[in-house]
Amino acid sequence: MGTQRLWGILVVAVCAMLAGGTAARAEVAAEVDFEGKYLRTIVISRATISDLNIWGVVLPRANHVPLNPEGDLSRDLWPVIVESNGGPFVVWSRFTGIDYDLAWSRWNGPGWREVDWIEPMPRSGNDLDPDLTVDETGRPHLAWWTDEGGLGRVYFSMYLDTRWMGAYGVSDPDTDSRDPRITVNRDGSITVEFTTPDGTRSKTIQIISGHSINDDFDPFNSMESKNMKH
Repeated sequence: MGTQRLWGILVVAVCAMLAGGTAARAEVAAEVDFEGKYLRTIVISRATISDLNIWGVVLPRANHVPLNPEGDLSRDLWPVIVESNGGPFVVWSRFTGIDYDLAWSRWNGPGWREVDWIEPMPRSGNDLDPDLTVDETGRPHLAWWTDEGGLGRVYFSMYLDTRWMGAYGVSDPDTDSRDPRITVNRDGSITVEFTTPDGTRSKTIQIISGHSINDDFDPFNSMESKNMKH
């Protein structure tokens, strides 16, 4: 996780063996002041080797507003968090009962935005290992991979005005590609690095000048990309 992702986020990880089968507990919450103003995001994890629960409420407090307290019941996976323009964006793999799709929320003060899907009509296959970063304007950018019948495919998206843009395929659809890491470059381009059976590869994505990034943004006609092999 890059340094720009840590501002305002407090992470407390406690791994302990809990005797007697006591349920592990965890929490992802916004901490607010006495006026309800956002201070920081609290991430607490207390888990066992066999029970790696991530979500829930560890310490109910008036100034902690939990994001997804029922997530462990649904087997939701670990979230990624970035601070953007005074509040966090959170993305994680959420179990639908069939597979994992990417869910997201952000702090809207005085509460969390209703949890929604990154893709309103997700494709089949597990969406896994999201990675988030922000550019100099505070706009979040996201990469993840989808298990498409045993073959991994890496995708990219960015946050628009009120929603995420449609998924943009980053990796070769015929090459197993997983575990993406996303970086914003000094020139504003985005580099997504990922692993393949032949080694690490990356793709640099540049938004073609003259396009306005709003809710109508079309990634397929507004981007150019370049493959790189390491």
